[in-house]
Amino acid sequence: MPPSILRLPPMEYMIQRTLMRPRDIIEFFNFCIFQAADNPKISSQMIKQAEGEYSRTRLRSIADEWYADYPNLMVFTELLKSRNAHFNLDEVTLAECADFCLNLLIGGVSKNDALFEIAEKFVETEIYVSQFKQRVFQIFYRCGLVGLKLATYETTAWTTDGRRNIAVSEIKDDTKVSIHPCFYRILGTQVRTSR
Repeated sequence: MPPSILRLPPMEYMIQRTLMRPRDIIEFFNFCIFQAADNPKISSQMIKQAEGEYSRTRLRSIADEWYADYPNLMVFTELLKSRNAHFNLDEVTLAECADFCLNLLIGGVSKNDALFEIAEKFVETEIYVSQFKQRVFQIFYRCGLVGLKLATYETTAWTTDGRRNIAVSEIKDDTKVSIHPCFYRILGTQVRTSR
């Protein structure tokens, strides 16, 4: 293993990108071993390559795990793509939400679920954009895609930490959203490294 990846010990880097389940780190490490075929060492480049595959399978796994409740979860992750790793909810704009919802409804999604109904209500102006974002990001939180920091004096809450449920009414425009590092690669998350 290399001495560090982005200034972190390799195992710490890898564990941060898991949902703290043993099977996650095993799967990630297996992708690393596959990348290192015919090499005596695993380089940081190999770990980064493995992370891409691992991230893709983890998102697919979350979508499969929650399919009975949210068959459109994978589609809705488009709202997270190419964002900063940490952002305020108000950075998800009205225009982005409107475009996403219109495309979703026009696209003829085959499965109706709570997410689809939220989008439909937003398009039909039954709910405001703030309500749309509150409900969608509450579901993202519940599924483990994001962590939410509700107040500046609180730490970021993750469902993987076994913390409390978060009510829709607690989610505001200034709520800080953190995309789970497990999904950085598949979502094209912008990660700023401190110098």
